[in-house]
Amino acid sequence: MARYAVPASARICNLDDPAQLAALGLRPSEIVSREYSRTREWARGIYRQGGWTGVRWWSYYDPRWTSFGLWDVSGVSITEVRVLRLDDAALLEAARTITRHVRQTGHRSRATVRR
Repeated sequence: MARYAVPASARICNLDDPAQLAALGLRPSEIVSREYSRTREWARGIYRQGGWTGVRWWSYYDPRWTSFGLWDVSGVSITEVRVLRLDDAALLEAARTITRHVRQTGHRSRATVRR
């Protein structure tokens, strides 16, 4: 698992800001839509405005999680890398949040995550 840093100077279009959404003519439901053609449409519109490094919005699964889409990754740096294990607390919490099961295969015992 890796953690990245985006430069403070990066212009990120914050789609969690009601004023920004209004300026773009977007509604919150359009941002977290799972309809790819619609999300691609608003992303293309923001990209064509120019000047943006990328966008940020909240996760479909949990609004505490922030998602980023970056068009310019030239200033992005890796700040941490670690091996992701099936018993990692962050992985298990994420699996519970998105209602996914984590299990080991092979000779090891199964670990199941339930919500």
